[in-house]
Amino acid sequence: MTDRAKIITTCAFLLILVVSVWLGALQVPFVYDDFVHIVDRPGNLGIAQALRGGYQETRPLFNIVVWGIKVLFGNSLYAFHGLSLLLHSISTILVFLLARRLMPETGFSAPLLVAALFGLHPVQSESVCYINSLSGLLSGLFFILTLLIAPPLAVQKGKAGIRFATAFTFLLALLSKESAAIAPLALFLVDFVAMKRQAPGSETAGDLKNFFRLFLAKRWELIAIAVATLIVLFTVFKNPHKGMAGTDVMSIKTFFLTQLVTVPWFVRLWFWPDNLSILHHPTLHYTLFFLPLLGLLGIMTAILLAYRLLGRMPGLFLGLSLFLVTILPTNSLLPLRDFASERFLYIPSLGLAIVLSCIVMHIPEMLPFKLKSAGPVAFILLAGPYAMAAYARVQVWQDPLRLWSEAVVECPGSVRARTNLARQLGKRKMYSQAIAVLNPAIERAPREPGPRLNRGAARLLEGDAKGALEDYEVVAALYPHYKDPWIGITRAYLAMGNYHAARESAKELIKLDPKNKLAKKVLSSNKTESLDNSR
Repeated sequence: MTDRAKIITTCAFLLILVVSVWLGALQVPFVYDDFVHIVDRPGNLGIAQALRGGYQETRPLFNIVVWGIKVLFGNSLYAFHGLSLLLHSISTILVFLLARRLMPETGFSAPLLVAALFGLHPVQSESVCYINSLSGLLSGLFFILTLLIAPPLAVQKGKAGIRFATAFTFLLALLSKESAAIAPLALFLVDFVAMKRQAPGSETAGDLKNFFRLFLAKRWELIAIAVATLIVLFTVFKNPHKGMAGTDVMSIKTFFLTQLVTVPWFVRLWFWPDNLSILHHPTLHYTLFFLPLLGLLGIMTAILLAYRLLGRMPGLFLGLSLFLVTILPTNSLLPLRDFASERFLYIPSLGLAIVLSCIVMHIPEMLPFKLKSAGPVAFILLAGPYAMAAYARVQVWQDPLRLWSEAVVECPGSVRARTNLARQLGKRKMYSQAIAVLNPAIERAPREPGPRLNRGAARLLEGDAKGALEDYEVVAALYPHYKDPWIGITRAYLAMGNYHAARESAKELIKLDPKNKLAKKVLSSNKTESLDNSR
């Protein structure tokens, strides 16, 4: 079989594997921020309005893709999840092709294992199943494609068309998610390892000064695109993480401290994914500097060891370096929010997959006996369990109640986890359990509106209109311009039979939302006893 036939067969095999494992994602309902950023946003936006932050600010390509799906298919789960599955499948195939270029000495086995680990790892479940992570899938595909099509420095002369294509795919990655700005540094590492592989006497071999000169001369357009695009995104578009109610924005000092602590945590999560969750909050003790120092020491030790083995195992150094470089931007550039989410590992998984594959493929050399067919054995022992774990993980995402119950166990102090779990309990008419889940969240964050609004709704549906009224009035006092507490106050008064007070609250509600159906019905009805709680 020719190399081309082998490549086509391997790509088809990977496509079948990825689709088989992740096909259940088509049944995952909208969860979490899907409602805020996608479902509740209008689909009749103009293209200019959609481009300028109709769904996620600073991510124009994502906005256009979501706008197109909503125009053509509305809020179709199959359309959104189908696109996510397609993007992830293509990215997995591109990873295989990229790994063949980055690990030319390993044949087909190691690149196949790298692609399988990337495409079938359960940590990718959030990226594939969570529709709001579509921006990461788009960015990841174009990020990988940029690394794949960028010609080596030493043979780049006369390849203007390929250089333009590289710059264009990099721009698409940036317009999908701003953290793709790290791609030039990732490409620097790829070129550096390629330089080390060059034969003596070649244009880039062994001469670091000449290497830097060539890199700046032949990759300058990528650096310029990164700088210019980020300036436009964060000046023309508003930073989506600035000034959001109920969120914490990290300082630069806190950012670096959390990186030093969470990078080892990310590594452990990838190699041993035993506690996957939609929310993660690793415990960070900022006053105890030995934790960041320990993380820094571990990172530096791993880099030095990999560098010492660069000549013998170049993939080890490349994989580790790619992971560290691509994990640093995580969700977005500074200021940073939510420093530990599984979707942050989408592109960094490429680096860790290379590291693991490189180690596994060198194990037979250390054995006292000769092991034949090491590649298939490694594929079955590593990719197999990860694939089964990923398949099981999809089942969790299909049940939001199970998903958020798991998040509360993983992050018992998370207000968001408890609020979302209470919503799922409320949908199943388990109001007492919802109230019990929300009580600790309200104690932890008494000024947060979400927990009180949800507890008020649960109390009202359970028949405790007086308790519901107390919750709604607290939120209305804290946030007088929110319409939701006034909707709750009006309903609570109606449930208590206090129709005069219901009209007074409806007057406040109509000021905030002139089109509100509940307020109009209360104010226009003469038969107060027949009022219902519809909006």
